[in-house]
Amino acid sequence: MARHINAKFESESLLHVGEVRVYGERDEECAVDLAAGMRDPRRAMYLHYGLRIKRSTMRGKDQLLSVEALVERLKAEYADVADLFEAESGISLASYCDGMLELNAALKSRGELSDDACADKKGRIDPEKASTFIAVARGYAFTDAELVEAINPEFLAYLRHHPFDSTAQSDAELKFHYLSRRPFLIGLGVSVLSPDLVYDSLLDNTHFTLLENEASKPAYMARRAVQFIDQIAVAAARAGYKEAARDVYLHAGKKQLGDIDLVLRNKSTGHHLLIEAKNHALPLAVYFRAPEAVDEHVERSRDWERKVERRIQHLKEHSSAYAIEGPWDYIVVTRMPEPLSHLSHLLMLSLDEFSHWVMQEPRPSRFTDIYAKMYRPSEAEVSVDDMRQLHAERLILARPAEE
Repeated sequence: MARHINAKFESESLLHVGEVRVYGERDEECAVDLAAGMRDPRRAMYLHYGLRIKRSTMRGKDQLLSVEALVERLKAEYADVADLFEAESGISLASYCDGMLELNAALKSRGELSDDACADKKGRIDPEKASTFIAVARGYAFTDAELVEAINPEFLAYLRHHPFDSTAQSDAELKFHYLSRRPFLIGLGVSVLSPDLVYDSLLDNTHFTLLENEASKPAYMARRAVQFIDQIAVAAARAGYKEAARDVYLHAGKKQLGDIDLVLRNKSTGHHLLIEAKNHALPLAVYFRAPEAVDEHVERSRDWERKVERRIQHLKEHSSAYAIEGPWDYIVVTRMPEPLSHLSHLLMLSLDEFSHWVMQEPRPSRFTDIYAKMYRPSEAEVSVDDMRQLHAERLILARPAEE
């Protein structure tokens, strides 16, 4: 199922970028011409934005963590919202983390037994043997009695209240990570718990759990906004910038123009960075690059963009009124890559991109230059042979055209 979902999603994304044409006596063949599609600025934006989203996601997984380290990171990142977590989840953050560690210990023990059962006399494991599949699968399956023995009652109650619901998923929703949002496959008498599903989604699940609940959302967003500005300040400090002010409100006469979230100053150069911080999570349809959702998201952002442009114009004439002397740059820093970056005159960077940009000398002033330098879109990540192999393994539906 996972291969089918991934293959369908990647192929659908390809169709939105390339120019599609059919050929053959009965139009039975289909070709996707990426070069032709890239001549359309809107389609090109879908591709470039998709590359940013993919790289951003992968950067978050560059550093492999043990489950123990992952749980410690969860504790550290969500300690300040532990009260919100417990109110929403029905379990304390401490008990939740303890349960995750207990489950990991049980899975590790079972994995060792599976390895012993699969290995031949020389210690080698044949992944294609039926006995290997059965042994590994058995390591993920727990009877009710085995679960009771392995984990504490509070965490077990949490699992049973948050199972994967096969009636709630759909083919469209699965690409929005429904399976990883509900990774606990709890059945009648037997449960299947995969470490890949459970731990890969641990941090994201916690984030979206608090974000999607109307009771916890306002307080969660407010606390995360402060933390996000702190992260921007830390990134800029590496380039010699120190925090000068927060929440600097702009006004033209009696008219309020909004505020600058963070003002940073480099003492040695006298240069200021004026930061508009946008700590909003992307709607899932935008994150997964659904073209209609991306277009709608861009249009919704245009009113806000015009407000920012008015602030910049005001500051060009009145920056000294806000104790901003000397050269400055106005930067929009977002939690995740925004599609508007590709279409706006504003310099709009994700936190990762800002961290890269602020260390450059000289710093590019246009997003297209930053994008080209950071992402190198002209360099292929996979070869033609790699794509043929992916097609053969049914990980993608399309195959490279024959010469």
